[in-house]
Amino acid sequence: PEETSVEGSPTASGTSAATAQPPVNPPPPMPLGVSANRQPQEYDPESEASVVAALQGLWVNTGGKGETYRVRGLEAERTKGTGKGLIESRPFTLRWNVAKRRLEWGLAGKYYLQAPESVPMLKAVWITHDGKGRP
Repeated sequence: PEETSVEGSPTASGTSAATAQPPVNPPPPMPLGVSANRQPQEYDPESEASVVAALQGLWVNTGGKGETYRVRGLEAERTKGTGKGLIESRPFTLRWNVAKRRLEWGLAGKYYLQAPESVPMLKAVWITHDGKGRP
């Protein structure tokens, strides 16, 4: 499958997925594995709750497209400049594929999230399920 990179969460419709990294000066993230009540939790890459929790927050497109993605629960909102001084926002829905135990988005799960290399997640990699897409 093809892997593409953007600094942020999922990319726009019709484009391939992305490598995501948090913005340069984000508020300090709460490390994954620590809940709001500060009780340690174990990270499980096949657990919907763990994967969704790892992806929460603001992400910036590493492809230099000026896109940001804010992930809240299973909703991602892409914000980008239109080149005419306007800002465009668009929502995307993420979903957990129970059979494949992975987080997906796009028509028929066109993109899926590669299991994070580390926790907390510093890089999100979205991979096209069929190896097609634009970087």
